[in-house]
Amino acid sequence: VLGETDMMNIAVHPDYRKQGIATQLYTKLFQQPSIDVIVARTWHTNIPHIKVLQNLHFGEIYTIRNDRCDGIHTVYYYRRINY
Repeated sequence: VLGETDMMNIAVHPDYRKQGIATQLYTKLFQQPSIDVIVARTWHTNIPHIKVLQNLHFGEIYTIRNDRCDGIHTVYYYRRINY
């Protein structure tokens, strides 16, 4: 479907973290003319990923409590692009 994409995960090897790689990957997605919306998810404990999403102006839209296991919540973020 035009305007939709599905990407399962963005992950950066521990040896290469804190170098802006996740930000670069999301920025590349923003440049794709066929993508209108990106929905990302992460665990509420993944503070580095949450900071990347917030810095890129994603908004938090939904939380599934205890989704990963007891006490680990999955948080969904949303950003509209190319509109």
